[in-house]
Amino acid sequence: MVMYSRTVILLYMMKVFVPMSHAAVPAVGADGFDDLLARPGDLLVMFSAPWCAVCRGLAPDLAELGAGLGPNLQIAEVSVDDSPALARRFGVQSVPTVLMFRDGQLLRTSHPRTRADLAGVLTADSVDSAGSVDDAKEATA
Repeated sequence: MVMYSRTVILLYMMKVFVPMSHAAVPAVGADGFDDLLARPGDLLVMFSAPWCAVCRGLAPDLAELGAGLGPNLQIAEVSVDDSPALARRFGVQSVPTVLMFRDGQLLRTSHPRTRADLAGVLTADSVDSAGSVDDAKEATA
């Protein structure tokens, strides 16, 4: 039987519980959020927490799904632990919470639990072929 040190086991656990692709989604805090929101175009923001297992599971999916939509959609992640005032500002009461903005205006709020839920926010029902999020009213018309 192979014996491992506590350090090796801890490093292994960190690799398992902190997804490497998580870094592909830029983290933003209260100081940079308004600058990001002021940019023209579509913005998807996931409010999450490091202790949230669902958030950790969705982070790689968010990066992968967002990358497939190209440059027309910006993606960012906000930690509710690091930016509680920002979470309160948008009424975030649970994580994960996904907010979709267009030109600084909030279009919709979602609480995805699975990759399919997250994809539903970004599918053809809500994103046109150019990669822009359709307004919910226009999508149903």
